[in-house]
Amino acid sequence: IIFDILQVSGYCGLLIGSPIILYEIIAFVLPGLTKDERKFLGPIVLGSSVLFYLGILFSYTVLAPAALNFFVNYAEGAVESIWSIDQYFEFVLVLLFSTGLSFQVNMASMLRT
Repeated sequence: IIFDILQVSGYCGLLIGSPIILYEIIAFVLPGLTKDERKFLGPIVLGSSVLFYLGILFSYTVLAPAALNFFVNYAEGAVESIWSIDQYFEFVLVLLFSTGLSFQVNMASMLRT
């Protein structure tokens, strides 16, 4: 059970700390950028953080309940679903993180153009 607590803590720390990690990467790269490139950095970091947290919110309110409902009710009479707390937390947290990252595809496509 200690490993489960550490794993959940690690995933939650990664989810909450992602914008700070992004900021630190940007702060490292910032001295090498030109003035024109620097003026785009603020909106990009802000937009990226907002989109990441919107993805987490969407995943938590819409995707996770639908996915868990599907897995619990799938072949209800034939198969008994047995989930451990470790499997549940890993599934939900990976779903949250991956959806948060996928919401940033819009920001990446904006940078490309």
